[in-house]
Order: sequence, then structure tokens, then C-alpha cells
Amino acid sequence: MKVLVKKCVDPHFVFVQNKTKLFEIRFNDCDYKEGDLLIQRQYDPERDFYSGEVTFHRIGHVSNYEQKKGYVVFSLLNPDDKEITKMYYIAKEFENAN
Repeated sequence: MKVLVKKCVDPHFVFVQNKTKLFEIRFNDCDYKEGDLLIQRQYDPERDFYSGEVTFHRIGHVSNYEQKKGYVVFSLLNPDDKEITKMYYIAKEFENAN
């Protein structure tokens, strides 16, 4: 299990945050696997700015079915309390680094 930290831009971040978007389609640059933990940081590319808002998820099923070459789709699951605590501290490290 890896902990992955990724940018997420609006409107996608808001949809993930309010749980109306329960999946991600991403370039598979880090070999996404079921069970990996995903921290998404809200990012504004126009201002090159992180808002400080984050979401925490565990990656569910991962598939490349019907995706562009090099891309995967995966489900976003709710992490347990222990996973949330671990991701919280990692997210704080990233926030302090920026």
C-alpha cells in the first residue's frame, strides 16, 4: 500500500469533496493499486496555488478498460480512521512544504 498525493482542480475537487464523484480517471504515472491511499489537494493552476483543502480516499477497483493509453479509472472509497490519521499527517507535511 502506497500513500499518493495528487493535485485536483475544480470543478473535479468539489465533486469529489461532496461525494458526487466517486471515481477518478488518471494517467497511471504511479502504478495505482487497489488499497493505495490517495490524498487529493485542491489546486488552482491559474494562480499556481494550493487552497489547503484536501480529500482522503482509499483506492478501490482499478481498471484500464476503455481508457486512453496509459490511463486508468478507479473507485474512491472511504478510508478507515487509522488511514485518515496517517494521511492527515502526510498532508500536513505537504502543506508546510509549500
